[in-house]
Amino acid sequence: MKLASLLNPKIIRLGCDLKTKDAVIDLLVDDIFRFVQPPVKKEIVHDRIYEREGVGSTVFDNGFSLPHARIDNFPDIIIAIAVMEKPIISEDKEIKMLTLVLTSNTDSGIYLNILSAFSKVVVNKALYEKLLIMKDVREFIQTLWDENILVKKVVTVEDIMAKDIISILPNATVRDLTDMMFKNKKGYIPVVDEKGKFVGEVNVVDIIGLGIPQYAQTMSNLKFLNTLEPFDEMLKCDKDHKVSEIMSKPTIMLEPTNSAVAAAFELYNQDRRVIPVVENGDLRGLISYMDILTKILRV
Repeated sequence: MKLASLLNPKIIRLGCDLKTKDAVIDLLVDDIFRFVQPPVKKEIVHDRIYEREGVGSTVFDNGFSLPHARIDNFPDIIIAIAVMEKPIISEDKEIKMLTLVLTSNTDSGIYLNILSAFSKVVVNKALYEKLLIMKDVREFIQTLWDENILVKKVVTVEDIMAKDIISILPNATVRDLTDMMFKNKKGYIPVVDEKGKFVGEVNVVDIIGLGIPQYAQTMSNLKFLNTLEPFDEMLKCDKDHKVSEIMSKPTIMLEPTNSAVAAAFELYNQDRRVIPVVENGDLRGLISYMDILTKILRV
C-alpha cells in the first residue's frame, strides 16, 4: 500500500509553532482523539507513547522524529504529522518533522515498514525540503502519493541493517586495522577490495591471534605465559602484517531482500554477532544481534 493512503488530512499540522517535542506529541494525540476517535482511552495512548520515549530516542538525523506506541487490541494504523514552523531541539538534535504512529501491539513490523517508507522521504532531499515548506495539507498528501512510496508488508534486512559501514582493504596493515577498531570502537570490520567488493572479514580475535606464539596455539591453556612478551613482539611487527594474512573468507552472507526473521535465524544458528549484507558482490551493510534487539524486539 502507498504511504500516502495511510494519511488523514485532519491529523496533519503544517507550520506548527510549538516549542517542545512533548508539546507537539500532546497536540497530535489531541487531534487523533478529536478527529479519529480510536477505541481506546486517551490516557492509555498517552502513557504508551511516553513509555516508549523513555526506552530510547526516536529522533533521527535530518530533523525527523518518529515517536510511536504499540497498543493492545488496537485495530488500526494511525499516522499524525506535525511539520514545524521552526526546528525544535530535542536530545541535542533538531526536529523539523514529527510523525506520530499508533499501531497494534501484535504487529511490530508495521512501525519498521512505516519508518522505512519515511526514510525514503527524508533521504530524497528535494522532496523532503519541499514538504517542509508546504502550507496546504492536501498538496502535502498528493505530493507523497505522486512519489509512490510504499509501505511494505515484510520487514527485510535492508530495513534494519547498518548502512554506514567502516571497511578496510586487504593490503592495509594490521596496525591500520587496530587503529581503526580502536578509533571507531568496533570489534568487527569487513574487508573490501578497491572496487568495493566484499572479500573477507576480520575481528579482534584475529588480531589477538597474532600475539599468541604458534607453538602455544594448540595448548589447552597458556597460564605459563605470565608476561606480555608475545604482544610486545606483535606490536613491534604489526605494521609488517597485512589484513589479508589474518582475515577470514566469507562463510555466511545475507542479501538486502532477505527477511529480518531469516537474519535472526542465521545470527542464532551460526552463533554470529554480525553478518555482512551483500548484493552482487558489493557490501551493502551489516546486520547484528543488536539490530534485532533494538529495532524489532524493543520497537
